[in-house]
Amino acid sequence: MKCLEKDKNKRFQSAKEVQSELTKIEEGIPTTVREVAKRKPLTSKEIALTFGLKKILFPASVVIALIIIALVIWKPWSKKEAVTQPPRIPSIAVLPFEDLSPEKNQGYFCEGLTDELINRLSRISSLKIPARTSSFLAKSQGLDIKEIGEKLHVENVLEGSIRKAGNMFRVTVQLINVKEGSPIWSEKFEGVLADVFSLQDKISLAIVDNLKIKLLSEEKPKIVARDTENTEAYNLYLHGRFFWNQRTEEGFIKAIEHFEKAINIDPTFALAWAGISDCYNLLPVYVSSPPNYAFPKAKEAALEALEIDETLAEAHTSLAWIKMSFDWDWVGAEKEFKRSIELFPKYATAHHWYSIFLSYVGRTNEALEEMKIALDLDPFALVINKDLGNCYYFARKYDQAISILERTLEMDPNFPSVHLNLGNVYFANSLYNEALEEFKKEKELLKRFNSRVGCWIGISCANLKEIDKAQEVIRGLREQSSHEFVSPFLLAKLHFDLGERDLYLKYLDTAYRERDINIRTIKSDPAFDNMRSDPAFKELIEKVFSEK
Repeated sequence: MKCLEKDKNKRFQSAKEVQSELTKIEEGIPTTVREVAKRKPLTSKEIALTFGLKKILFPASVVIALIIIALVIWKPWSKKEAVTQPPRIPSIAVLPFEDLSPEKNQGYFCEGLTDELINRLSRISSLKIPARTSSFLAKSQGLDIKEIGEKLHVENVLEGSIRKAGNMFRVTVQLINVKEGSPIWSEKFEGVLADVFSLQDKISLAIVDNLKIKLLSEEKPKIVARDTENTEAYNLYLHGRFFWNQRTEEGFIKAIEHFEKAINIDPTFALAWAGISDCYNLLPVYVSSPPNYAFPKAKEAALEALEIDETLAEAHTSLAWIKMSFDWDWVGAEKEFKRSIELFPKYATAHHWYSIFLSYVGRTNEALEEMKIALDLDPFALVINKDLGNCYYFARKYDQAISILERTLEMDPNFPSVHLNLGNVYFANSLYNEALEEFKKEKELLKRFNSRVGCWIGISCANLKEIDKAQEVIRGLREQSSHEFVSPFLLAKLHFDLGERDLYLKYLDTAYRERDINIRTIKSDPAFDNMRSDPAFKELIEKVFSEK
C-alpha cells in the first residue's frame, strides 16, 4: 500500500527502504502505520476470520506481488531480442568553395558550383544533405570541420577551392570524415570553362562512390542532368543567382538582367526562367513592389519554365506562390506545392512556402509539420527559423512563437522582419506598448521608413489611444505612397482601429482591387481578430477564399 501511495513523498524513496521494510515483515517487526478507509463495524465472525489470517496472508502477498513484478520486468525465461538499429543514412555538407583567383572576383562562380553540387546530391533519396543556406552560414561563422558536422548533423563535409585565370580554372576538392578529421578523398581538376559541366558530373559521382551510396536507377540521370549546354548562358545564370541571394532591390534588378541575358542565349534554359519568376515573386515582399506589376511577370516566367520542363520542381513552387499570393487560387496553389515536393522532396523552399500556405488557410498543425521538415533540410536558414515562429503565431501558441523568434535574433540580431513578427505576437496579445517597441526596432534596423512597418507603428498608436501620433504616421504613409507601394490593406486596418469607417472601407476596396499580398493572411491572422465580425471584412474573406 505504501508503494501505491499517490503522494510520492509518502512512498519509499529508494529500493533500500523497500528491502528494509520487507526484512521487518520477515522478522515479525511491526511495519509503518497505515491509514485505511473507514468501513462498517466488523461482525464477530468477520473479526475471527480476518485477524486469524492477516498475520500470514498480508506479508506473504506483499512478497509474492513484488516477486511477480520483478519476473515480469526481468523475463528470465525469454530470450533477449537484439534491438533493431535503423539503417545508417550517409550524410554530407557541401561548404562554399573558396575563391583563390588572383583578382578575387569569382565569388559568383564559387557559390554557383557549390549550389549546383548541393542541388545534384539532393536528388539522392539515400543521402542527407543540408541546404545551401545552412552550409554557407556554418562556413561564415568560422566553425571548424568537427563543429560544422555537429551543428549540421552530418558525418562528412566537402570543401574545396577554385582558382580561375582567364578561361582556365583549377578546382581542388576534398571529402572529409568529421569524426576522424581526415580526408576520405581529394582531387584536383583543371580545364577550360567549357569543361565545367563534366567537372560537376565527375565531382558528384566521385562523392557518391566514396560515400558508398547505391543509386536507384532513376537517380544517376538526375545527378548528371544539364539544364543548358551553353557555358556562357550557365555563367550568366550563376551571376543571377548570386545577386538573387542578396535579397535587395538592387540585387533583384541585377539578377533579372543576368537571367534575361542567359535566356537570350538559350531560350530553353528553364532554370533561368524560374530565376526570373523567383525575382518577381519576392519583389512585393522585400521591395514593396506593386503586386499588379510583379506577379503577372512572375507567372509568365514560371509557366514558360514549365512549358520547357514540366518536371522542374522550382518552377512549380514559384507558380504555387503566385497562385496563393496573387490569384488567390488556394486549390491550385496546393496542387502545385504538392507536385513540387513530389518531384524534389528535399527542396526546402517548397516545404517552407507550403507551410506558409497552410498557415494562411488555417491548417496550423500541418503548417508546423511542413516548416519543421524545411528546417530539418536547412537548419541554419534564418528565414525558415523566423517563419517557424510565425507558424506558432498563427496557431496562437504565442509563448512558443516568442521563444523561436528570440532564438532567431540570437542567430543574427540584424535579420529583418523578426522584430516585426515579434511585434505582431505582442499586438495579438493586446500588449501594444511591447508591440510598438518591436516595430520601432524593426524601423531602426532597416534604416529607412518601410511602409509596412510604418503601418504597424500607426496601428499600435491607434490602439494605445495616441491618436495624434497615429495621424502623423498616416500623413507620412500618404506622402510615401506617391513614389512607392503602400499596403492599402494595412491602411484599412489602421483606419478601422481609429474608428474611421469611411476610410477603412475605401482602403479595403483598394486592397482587393490591387491584390495586396497582406490580404493573404486575413483568414487566420490573430492580428485581425477584432475585425472578424465586421460585415465588410467577412465579405472580403469570402471573396478571397472562395474556391476558384
